[in-house]
Amino acid sequence: MQSPFVITYYHSLGDGDLNGNRKQLYQWTDQQWKEFIMEDLEKAHYGIENEVISIEIFRHGHGMISPVSGFLSDEARIELTKPIADKVYFAHSDLSGISIFEEAFYQGITITDQVLADLGQKEA
Repeated sequence: MQSPFVITYYHSLGDGDLNGNRKQLYQWTDQQWKEFIMEDLEKAHYGIENEVISIEIFRHGHGMISPVSGFLSDEARIELTKPIADKVYFAHSDLSGISIFEEAFYQGITITDQVLADLGQKEA
């Protein structure tokens, strides 16, 4: 038998009426969200409902970048990606215009490489 493990489920409510979506986020009961989540997960993981021991619902509404045409090549955005005095570095997915975990992870690795390279250049 395999030990229990934790999965995290994220669902964006970014389509359509954003005010209505935010109300839905907070007005639905935990039971409504559990049913919604199980129905969604069941599409890719047949039978998952039989494996779930418990579900905890955390509602975190937050803003995410919605880039407009020209955002990626905008000089102001490019300036925001540069370190301040080689001491403060920025690694945030909003700076790339794509607010997803994978992008945030990539930003963190890229900045880590830059910091390490800058430290090496200063020490040499």
